[in-house]
Amino acid sequence: MVVGHQPPALDGITLLVQLRQLYPDTPRLLVVDSICCDVLREAINRAAVHKVLTLHAGAGTLARELRDALRAATP
Repeated sequence: MVVGHQPPALDGITLLVQLRQLYPDTPRLLVVDSICCDVLREAINRAAVHKVLTLHAGAGTLARELRDALRAATP
């Protein structure tokens, strides 16, 4: 699951925490505007994200990270 940090209705970390509870084996990636220690801490500790990427990472990087996360999650 790829989620932005600040979507309109619900912040990304809260959404990822809920997804973690419902689907614990699903890889979770968070996309942020810029790296912030508080956001990283929450993403790791509360949502157990697999990766945090910036918006500037680009589509190729996002696709590669998502593919790698899905491979790692597949038994």
